[in-house]
Amino acid sequence: YVVASVLTSNWDGFHNNHWMYLDPGTKKWQMIPWDLDKAWGYTDSNPMFVEMPIDFPLNGQAAHAARETGPVTGWLMKDSIFYQDYIQRLAFELNHSLSEEHIFARIDKIEQFLLADLTLLESATGTKQTNRHTQIAESYETIRTFIRLRREFLTPLLPTSVSNWSLY
Repeated sequence: YVVASVLTSNWDGFHNNHWMYLDPGTKKWQMIPWDLDKAWGYTDSNPMFVEMPIDFPLNGQAAHAARETGPVTGWLMKDSIFYQDYIQRLAFELNHSLSEEHIFARIDKIEQFLLADLTLLESATGTKQTNRHTQIAESYETIRTFIRLRREFLTPLLPTSVSNWSLY
């Protein structure tokens, strides 16, 4: 949860905007996010907040957003072993789940699904939805831009796995 929140600059989700659920079958806690209007780089003062620091869950401080640390995540981040595991996982997911190849393929698929649905709506109603086509295209390009800039910001701050080393 913390890694996903940092990758998406979900600065508002550490101290609230999530539920904790204890699964009675597995006896494991799960974080269930809600109210994600401040994710993917959006703050009230900056619509492209890519500079959320990697230590934000530890101290809740950033240039465009500040919150109290989370009642759970704040304490976890103070544990040095947990924090180092978090940094390693953040670096891993940046190069896997949030790699441009992986995430853009998923974004493209969702965008095409929405556009196909819009085409069906246009056929059913006999009306052209030009503004809606533009809105979908611009929205998904904004997400791609955020991801490119967020990756550019995070990459030099995180350790590089040996498997990602380049000799050239």
